[in-house]
Amino acid sequence: MNQNHDPVIHRLPPEIISHIFFHYSRVNKSFTTSAKTNTLFLGAVCRSWRQLAWATPELWNSFFIGYGIVSRWSESAHAEKLFSEWLERSAALPLTIQILDMNRRWGDEVYRAMTDVLNKHSARWYDMDLAISERHLHLFSGIALEKKSILRRLVLSTKLTRSEAALVRFKMNCSPIELKLASLSLEYVDILWDNLTVVHLSSLPVDEFFEVLQRCPNITTITLQKITRPSGTFIVPNTRIPCPRVLSFELSNIIDKVVLSQVLDLVKFPSLDQWSISTCAFPQRNMISFIEASSFTLKTFQIVGDRRISDRIHNLLRHFPSLETLHLRFWFHDNLPTDSKVPFFSKLCSTTETDFLPRLQTLKFGYDLAFPLHALPKLFTTGHRRSLEVEINYEGPLTIIGDGIAERLLELVDKGFRVKVLCNGKADILEEYRVKQRSHKER
Repeated sequence: MNQNHDPVIHRLPPEIISHIFFHYSRVNKSFTTSAKTNTLFLGAVCRSWRQLAWATPELWNSFFIGYGIVSRWSESAHAEKLFSEWLERSAALPLTIQILDMNRRWGDEVYRAMTDVLNKHSARWYDMDLAISERHLHLFSGIALEKKSILRRLVLSTKLTRSEAALVRFKMNCSPIELKLASLSLEYVDILWDNLTVVHLSSLPVDEFFEVLQRCPNITTITLQKITRPSGTFIVPNTRIPCPRVLSFELSNIIDKVVLSQVLDLVKFPSLDQWSISTCAFPQRNMISFIEASSFTLKTFQIVGDRRISDRIHNLLRHFPSLETLHLRFWFHDNLPTDSKVPFFSKLCSTTETDFLPRLQTLKFGYDLAFPLHALPKLFTTGHRRSLEVEINYEGPLTIIGDGIAERLLELVDKGFRVKVLCNGKADILEEYRVKQRSHKER
């Protein structure tokens, strides 16, 4: 029937159809036939679609394997053959692989079947994300290669237990650029470290972080999350470790003040350009010491914290004379400031303290403010702040600001000041308020 009626799809060049197939299936690369956006579904339409889809390697060079998929796999005698054919259709393209089994529900037979196929293509592993059972980690080491693999991004997430420690090791002759480790010690990761530039460590002792810095001379981007006290596995240095190429430093959920102080006291990042701190302790003295030791020209700073940090943040910010972009997000727990006598806001508006953030160009707030919204116009009465761009992001209903405040802020916008109030990072509340007011007047 399709051939008799000559549908439009038959009049398109194969290259265009392949491109449509790619965009159709890229949202779901799961190795399963359950989702209709899956690549395998394309072959079930007709013979011509199947021939074209099977001959388009870009449709097959990435996939996700999760618990539900493997459950169906273990029940099907053809699943292993189907998996092998999937990889063969990817031709010689680099492979992006994500495997998720953090709940340890898969049996040994599933892992053996899966790795038998995967390891045959290990020379093409490019982006590998493994969140699997510890005792199966060593199975993903790939086959022996005459030269280094092309693996560039490696994510290993697992929870190690003492009884399984002897079985765990990811070993491969690879030199990735990006590495993420979650709850897995460096001693169980046997790779080449020289080319690493992006490192993300989560739920690991702080001595692991110091060891990474000494192994990776080219590191530029560091993310630390839920770092804990030293384990004794690696030596904690006595002096600061200089890392001249680090440009970005992100700290998240490090609530132990001792741990965070140790991190800040033993590193030096002279080229640091971006610094982010989210839900962490606030050892102000150690932070200032880190700033002075590094002597960097920071351009972007972001901090998320509670009211206690809000009241003290100005003491830290005075050490950032080069800062151009500032992101603030504070929790006040229904105790928002009622006037403009907030230290940070007072210094920002001061006509005498012009050395406080003199190069600031962009100021962004989270849904809770470091000063009351009705006091915002005061900021622009200072000459050196008139070109400042202010963006406030609320997470809540559009009615969160009153009509009076909205009108005052719209007056600023109409005068050419750069003020924006967003709702959930998308809708511009001020512009929606303007449209609503026009609608009322027309009625």
